[in-house]
Amino acid sequence: MEAEHTIELIRDAIESATANAIERFGETYASKHEAWAVLKEEVEEARFEQDTIEDKLDNIWQLIRYNSPVMGITGRDYLIQIKDHAEALACEAVQVAAVCNKYLATLGMKK
Repeated sequence: MEAEHTIELIRDAIESATANAIERFGETYASKHEAWAVLKEEVEEARFEQDTIEDKLDNIWQLIRYNSPVMGITGRDYLIQIKDHAEALACEAVQVAAVCNKYLATLGMKK
């Protein structure tokens, strides 16, 4: 039940991001090349957030493994950073989906 609610919220966020992109930049991309480039950029931004999360997770493992903070950084600090990057990743994933919606419109297809 909770997952269904979360998916509904995410879909609402995607629709909002799609509407915002259309309002700011028009209903379609100028070309398939532009659409691909925008999609590529959003995917790269999402990947950066994911990679950063994995790095912070590895840092937590090192703290656990060696039972000591690294340069005064604690597991709490890394957990907060992971949470922040997870939120950013969620936002980037919403942007990826919104770009796909607009890309589909550019191709004359429905979402």
